Amino acid sequence: MEACVSHDAALRWLLGNPNPLATGQGHPCADALPSRAPTDEEADALAHAAGAQTVDVLVRDKSGMRKTDRLHAHLETRTLPGRSLIRMEAFTICSPELVFLQVAATSDLLETIACGYALCSAYRLDASARGGVRIREHGDAPLTSTQRIAHYLELCDGVRGVARARRALRYVVDNSFSPMESGIAMCLSLPLNLGGHALGDVVLNPKLKVRVGTDAHGRRVYETRRPDLLVTRALPTGERRQAAVDFDSVAVHSSRRDHARDAARRNELQSSLGMPHFTLTGSQATDYVAFCRFIDLVRISLGQRRKDFSRGGGEGDRKRLENVRHRQFELWLRFVSGAARAIGR
Repeated sequence: MEACVSHDAALRWLLGNPNPLATGQGHPCADALPSRAPTDEEADALAHAAGAQTVDVLVRDKSGMRKTDRLHAHLETRTLPGRSLIRMEAFTICSPELVFLQVAATSDLLETIACGYALCSAYRLDASARGGVRIREHGDAPLTSTQRIAHYLELCDGVRGVARARRALRYVVDNSFSPMESGIAMCLSLPLNLGGHALGDVVLNPKLKVRVGTDAHGRRVYETRRPDLLVTRALPTGERRQAAVDFDSVAVHSSRRDHARDAARRNELQSSLGMPHFTLTGSQATDYVAFCRFIDLVRISLGQRRKDFSRGGGEGDRKRLENVRHRQFELWLRFVSGAARAIGR
């Protein structure tokens, strides 16, 4: 059966399975779209193979289009750039870069940004794993990166969705370890008009070299620390301030040993790199008032004043503040409080 899985069905499959290019399960191929959509019997088999209730597919001829409860066919008449498809044994699937463009053509900007975080992440969805995610390692690898998506979009001028995809990609960060990390990063870094708090640039799971003491011979001892998020803000004076943030969903259940370890990590980052190290608990993340208080602590450490737009005291300023606060709440509601309903689930 010739079929090319696309759009939402492709997104779900890619995010829920090992990277087919890294594992050798698939290989990139040139434009090889079928002229017709699968029959009902073929669609049932394809949906089962793709693990989807309803499967999206690409076809190159309008005459081959069809739509049923189990099948959504999408017309694609242009010649696709190289490496747009991945051929596997059971079916062909759109590449992560093409899927990102398809999402941008059918979703709003925030959904596209969140999709970009997921496609460029270091995790895959796995209901059997703790927290519902599994790190891509031991032969697995991230599906794509912001750099690879940017290169692909350069080949797609004039294609539907490419303008939104390019705009969204500016806000995507590589290497998220979970949907919650992605949501927190979006809240911290996105501009106010998109619902973020605009605290600075975010890097996810960076490797930081910290000094932890000296050995018996008086030589400095260094170790690697990896906070979930590193926020960097450039002040008007030219000074650069940083803050490390960890998300601990089970902090309330942590042992005394865990608390001692976390305290030691905070001390190491502060003494070696001169940066504060914050821990956001699961209960704080899912309580909006507590989450905003946490954001304020990070903001203060970065030397940023809260933008309240109220100095003039006019009706326009109050309305603008109300709109900003509403967008910030909506962003938190969708991608932090609602992280369990992650992209791809």
